[in-house]
Amino acid sequence: MWTVDNDRSQVIDRGPWNRLDKITDWRQVAGRQLNVRGGVRALRMERCQKGFGPCPVKKRGSCGDWHGVRLAATGVYLDSFVAETAAGEYVPLYQPATTRRRGNYMWVTPVDKAEFLQDRTEVGT
Repeated sequence: MWTVDNDRSQVIDRGPWNRLDKITDWRQVAGRQLNVRGGVRALRMERCQKGFGPCPVKKRGSCGDWHGVRLAATGVYLDSFVAETAAGEYVPLYQPATTRRRGNYMWVTPVDKAEFLQDRTEVGT
């Protein structure tokens, strides 16, 4: 797991990662929990229909299929996150790109990953 404090870091989306706030003086955060600000997502499946926005596969209109909508996970702290990933409570997910050259890596719950993949094999990992 890569942990970075720069939202432009080169390791983002090259493998499972998470991002913290940039800390200039570690003495200020001594004894405090570090919020994970990026790389951890909650996924919600939504039907691609009118009002959903452009279909992420067709790039326009709607297709009637289900697509994963990524939401930022909140209330995630680095110490507990490391323990939870070791326990399998968060797992890495790779989402292939639809518009960019490279896809997205993120940490999600096993339930969200299974719902997103819908018995398909994860591609591009």
